[in-house]
Formats: sequence, structure tokens, C-alpha cells
Amino acid sequence: MLFSLQIGGVRFSAPVALFGLIVVPLLALAYVALQRKRSAAAIKFTNLDLLADITEGQVSAKRHVPAVLFLLALVVLLIGIGQPQAKRLVQREEATVMLIIDVSGSMSADDVRPTRMEAAKVSANTFLDQVPDRFRVGLIAFSTNADIVSQPTTDRDLLRQAIDGLKPEGGTALSTALDRAIQLKRDLERPTTRVPQVGSGTTSTTTTTTTTTKPKDTTEASSSEVPFVILILTDGAQTVGERTPQQSANDARKENIPIFSISLGTRDGTIRNPDSATAGVQPFIEVPPDPATLREISAITGGKSFTAESAGELQSVYQALGSKVGEVRQETDITYFFAIGAVFLLLISAGLSLLWQERLP
Repeated sequence: MLFSLQIGGVRFSAPVALFGLIVVPLLALAYVALQRKRSAAAIKFTNLDLLADITEGQVSAKRHVPAVLFLLALVVLLIGIGQPQAKRLVQREEATVMLIIDVSGSMSADDVRPTRMEAAKVSANTFLDQVPDRFRVGLIAFSTNADIVSQPTTDRDLLRQAIDGLKPEGGTALSTALDRAIQLKRDLERPTTRVPQVGSGTTSTTTTTTTTTKPKDTTEASSSEVPFVILILTDGAQTVGERTPQQSANDARKENIPIFSISLGTRDGTIRNPDSATAGVQPFIEVPPDPATLREISAITGGKSFTAESAGELQSVYQALGSKVGEVRQETDITYFFAIGAVFLLLISAGLSLLWQERLP
């Protein structure tokens, strides 16, 4: 189509058809004029008793209903010919979700019962229950560094084992974790990698194809058409890393990766200071969450950010996200609905016209 027309939340691919709507008021005026002409002709009847018998039942307003329904059907039909399209939430058939969980030392804080880490594990398993079975889910754990614990897979048991084995220690390298996830998406879009053969201290010009051993159902995830989503749970501000989380979020935006984030914990959260035995050192370290940064990186990428100050809230967030990442707002052709509506109105109009039509004996 040469051009389209946007009206509210509906886009018309063939807006030229909408000009046909001009005909509707013209037909309405013609109908009114025809009715007046019939009234004028009726006055010429000399036998008023016969006229009353013939027109009985026709003078009521209901005799105009079929005409009104016909015009309404014409309006609906013309709108349908304009090929209207509206954005609706539809279920994705498949997607890759990269679950990134903070395993820094601050996750041992017990302001979220029993601890932030244990609450995160339980809720992550809840998320696996909610996400569609065909979705591949991967796991990255990060503290001072970021490690890919599990490649994206549909094997939920493998993921649960990986989640259950997480333990808190070290700092918080948020940007590093995001960078690993972004690079993983790029790698999945390249099913093979060619590397130089090295032998006897001399680099050969021959190349060979190498593959990484992955869990089941991961090789088919290499298509760039499969949506890739990051879901990150962390409880604190970044303490380690050469880049800022915002820089990593900008890279994610370029790769069309939305980041959904959950900020876990309360401002009163503390952990025991490992150096507390030293004189003059505070026995506890405050570990407040950093929801502002998470809101920012989610906003940059078109994702959403949540906060959770208790295990119950975290559970609810993961349940909501399980269905949210399974949906996508997609432009859908709704011509079908207008076509069905027009046919329905035409049938009613014709039926009423036959039912109420008066015939001469």
C-alpha cells in the first residue's frame, strides 16, 4: 500500500475505502426524500378508508429499522474494506528468557525471610512454573564476576538444579552480567564459530567449526526471529565492573532486548561484616537495594521494573512476569470482525424487512 492511516489505536492499510463512507449520509438523505414522496402520493388517494387499511402498521417507526440497519451494515463493511489493524496482546509461541540472579554477599541478608537468596530461589522456581513450556530459559549468576550457569533450555529440571545450587558471596557486577547475556544472544544467532587451529607452536590458516555442548533444545534457539528477554533479580547497587549498568542497557536496546528487573530487599537490610572482629569495625554492613538504577535500565530497554520487600511480594512479581514475558503486543488484522458484523447486520435488515413488509391482498 502507498500509505496508511492511523486513527486512535487502529491503523488502516487501505484508507481509500473510508472515502466511501461519504455515500452513507447521501443514501440516508435519499431515503428520507423517498419517504416524503410516498407520503405526498398517499394524500392523492380518494378512498381514505382503503388507504388506512393499506398503511396500517407502516406508519410506525419500526418500518425504518431495516433501512437503518442496512446503512449501518454499509458503514461497517466500508471500514472493513479499509483493512483495519489493531495492536493486541498475543501469546508468543517461543522465546528465550535469560534469568539473571544476583548471588553477591548481600543476598545473605535476612530482611526477606528466610534470606534474600533463599527467597530468590523459591520465586525463580515459581517463575519456571509460570513461563510457557516451549520457552527456553537460561541462567546467569553474578557476584564479583558473571557466569553462565545454564544455557537456554526447555529442561526445567536442569534449571531447578542450577538454581538450587546458588550461594551468596562476593560483590555485585551488574553490568558484567548484562553484558554476558547480551553476548549470549549474539552467540545464539551464530550457530557455529570458526576458530584457527593451533599446533606445534605455529598457527595454521585452516579453520574448523566448533560447537559448545548445550542442554537439550538449545540449538534451535539460534534464530534471530525468536524474542530474547532478560529478567534480572538483584538486591543492591553495582560495586564491581568497568562499565555502568546504563551503558549495558543501551547495548541491550540496540539488540532489541527488553530488560525486566526486580529490586529485592528493604533499606534496613544488613549482613555481618567479615572484619567485625577487628577493633573499631562495625559488626554489620548495610545493604539497601538500588531500585532507581533498575528502573532506569528497564526504561531504557522498554521493559518493566518491580520492587519486592518480602518473599510474598517477590512470589507475586514472578507469577506476573511469567505471563507477561509470554505475551507480545502485535499488530493484528481485524478486517474479519468487521466483515462478520456487516453480514450479520445485513441478514437482520433483510429478515426484518420481510417480516414487517405489508402486501396488498
